[in-house]
Amino acid sequence: MSFLKNAWYMIAWASEIGETPFTRKILDTSIVLYRQDESIVALANRCPHRFAPLSNGQIVGGNIQCPYHGLQFDRHGTCVANPLSPVAPSAAKVRSFPVRDLHGAVWIWMGDFGAADSAAIPTIPHHADLEVEKVTGTTLAQADYRLLSDNLMDLTHTAFLHPALGGRDYVPKVRSWEDSGTIVVEFLVSDLPNFFGEEVIPGHTVRHRDTIHWHAPSVHVLTSQTSQAGSDEPVIVIPSAHILTPETATTTHYFWSSVVPVGFAPEMMREVLIQAFDHEDKPMVEAVQKMMGDKDLWELNPVLLASDVGAVRVRRKLAALIEAEQANTTAVAGVCTHVAR
Repeated sequence: MSFLKNAWYMIAWASEIGETPFTRKILDTSIVLYRQDESIVALANRCPHRFAPLSNGQIVGGNIQCPYHGLQFDRHGTCVANPLSPVAPSAAKVRSFPVRDLHGAVWIWMGDFGAADSAAIPTIPHHADLEVEKVTGTTLAQADYRLLSDNLMDLTHTAFLHPALGGRDYVPKVRSWEDSGTIVVEFLVSDLPNFFGEEVIPGHTVRHRDTIHWHAPSVHVLTSQTSQAGSDEPVIVIPSAHILTPETATTTHYFWSSVVPVGFAPEMMREVLIQAFDHEDKPMVEAVQKMMGDKDLWELNPVLLASDVGAVRVRRKLAALIEAEQANTTAVAGVCTHVAR
């Protein structure tokens, strides 16, 4: 599988990274990260000498020391110390990556170093809002990240996969569009069973709207709004983010965050989301991956439903960005205007 390289990928929550080496594999590349002088260092996690994992080493004077023969590398990946010689080998170089710590999420640029632009990091408004309470989580799914994106861009599965969130006797209105490189899909149900309870929202049914904004390559910002039946004035608004970072072609790091509405218990909110993501979405998408094997979605000639419109737009947009990048054209995520036919 080909990945979009000139793009920002979330690699960790800031709370995961400290002054000792931390490693995570993304885009088939093992990365080691650590904090130095209140900033984060990101290097390829393989010593160029005998290919030992640098993450098994230690930080010495701000440099990472290989656990095998003691070579030390600075934040730029340059070998600065060789315990076996007074001269550090000039050929000993480890790739370094642009990395940004933004509102508690750590982003890494896997493409051309000089093309990294912090302004291209996808905007997640609730991450920057210090006034709201949030819950976060991470899980590793044994599935292609595009399958997880398909799941997020088509929420009609909610009635069947997440029964606690409503019954099956409703059909959402679905519409999708593209806005400056962002794919948007909206699901509107006017008579959803009131899963919040009448003490929160009066009435047996509610009006519920889910709007998802997809930012290349794999960031989904969801806003869920629930109002009284017959009204479009939301009583409860829950912003959340669903960020997918490929580990390999068939495994994905799934980072999620959600605002906790006023009056809701954070631990209860966390349990509800873990139930939905880890115990309902994840097993289903992993089962789909097993049934597909090593086949691409389009190879299997899937039957498409009207509700697939957002997911199909995303797949075509992502394929176009990757195709443009491989053709050596300017294809920085969020900026490229090339659209698949």
